[in-house]
Amino acid sequence: MNKEFPKNDAEPHRPERDGRDIDQLLHRMPIHRAPPDFFASVLAAVAEHAARPWYHRPWLSWPVHWQAMSFLAAGELLTAGFWGARVGFDAVTAMPEFSAMRASTAVFASTAWTLAQAMILATLNLPAIWLGTLACIFGAAWMSCLGLGTACWKLARANP
Repeated sequence: MNKEFPKNDAEPHRPERDGRDIDQLLHRMPIHRAPPDFFASVLAAVAEHAARPWYHRPWLSWPVHWQAMSFLAAGELLTAGFWGARVGFDAVTAMPEFSAMRASTAVFASTAWTLAQAMILATLNLPAIWLGTLACIFGAAWMSCLGLGTACWKLARANP
């Protein structure tokens, strides 16, 4: 048990004295030297890091023409993926047994577009306080659902 705590100092607290005390304490501490091979190993690691090829370095340190090429390649891959998904969807929904799927996706797309336009109009025309209040309400509802779902999951996973 530490009987010195709380410390009863006769002197009031003075920040400038604390700096001197810390300085004296640091000067009394022994000086630790690095191992003899420390600097050589650091320099070897730096040289190894610098000798890496450009494609093993962060993207922003690549040559500019390779950055542009990789950006275009990523765009091409995304475009091809979306185009392939669209072609596949069209091919599947052209089959007679999937014609209902095409109709339901058309309804879904038109509903989503209408909701997006309504949100844009609301954002442009409603006062900011209403938008903030709606955002808080939706955020609180989302957090409540997340908390309730977590609680239900923990109860369901609890050992009987």
